[in-house]
Amino acid sequence: MTPILIGSVVLILIILLMRAFAFADAKAMVKGLRYFGVAALGGLAVLFAFRGGMAPAMFLGSMAWGLATGGRVWPGG
Repeated sequence: MTPILIGSVVLILIILLMRAFAFADAKAMVKGLRYFGVAALGGLAVLFAFRGGMAPAMFLGSMAWGLATGGRVWPGG
């Protein structure tokens, strides 16, 4: 009985997420995904830096910077 209940809840959540995605504002979605990507990549970069992996930390940090600035070297340039 429990797996059927869990499956039903997951199915309802998937349907609600797909509906929200279909009716979402494209500009707001892109902006939100960009901020989420910057936060995720920046967090991973900090994690790798604390664990001693400087090469992956630099790579992920540069990817986060590129997402944050829209691919420009300087944010205002």
